[in-house]
Amino acid sequence: VNHNNNNNKNRNLPLHFHSTILNIRTISTVSTTLCNMKVIASLVGFFAMCSANRLLLQTPSEIVCNIAAGQPGSCAGTVVAPPTLGNRFKASCDGVTACAGATFNIIFPASSPVWEMEGMWFSGPSAGADAVINVGTLNPNQRIDLKHIECSEVGSCFNTKFNFMGIDLGDFICASPGACDGCTITTWDNPGAPQEINCVDIAKLAWL
Repeated sequence: VNHNNNNNKNRNLPLHFHSTILNIRTISTVSTTLCNMKVIASLVGFFAMCSANRLLLQTPSEIVCNIAAGQPGSCAGTVVAPPTLGNRFKASCDGVTACAGATFNIIFPASSPVWEMEGMWFSGPSAGADAVINVGTLNPNQRIDLKHIECSEVGSCFNTKFNFMGIDLGDFICASPGACDGCTITTWDNPGAPQEINCVDIAKLAWL
């Protein structure tokens, strides 16, 4: 009964009151819609920002050296540093003497969010012979996983010097006899007492 009375009262209101009620309802609906749109836009922006940051962390950077020593553009005998240092960074020396006598400086700044390197491959004869490979982080509270190093041909890592600081090494593979002769790894986690080991002492000798 009350519901009908309320409807009758509304019908008996002057026309301008009906217009006012309709306008209030319309404004309320529009306001609610705008608020919902703002919330959705904010959420979209937030997730887009998170996706962008995640993409930044997952985007790999890479060095590829595949030109023999003495040829234009060869990395051999030069100082090599990556233009960017993204997560899952990797380097490859693919070709005869491609990185022979080179110095690699792969140093992550203290502010870097990187926690993992994909690896380094020396896959040509004497590809990394006499090279110096410096890999480290300037953040004393951070360690970076270097998942894989592989020396695949005769002399690929002959007399190669690896210097690590803040690096946890995964697999080190010497894939053929003579691939790692004279190769050493020196860790500088305690600069006052660096530790040097021969690569073959920790390597997986793939030919055995």
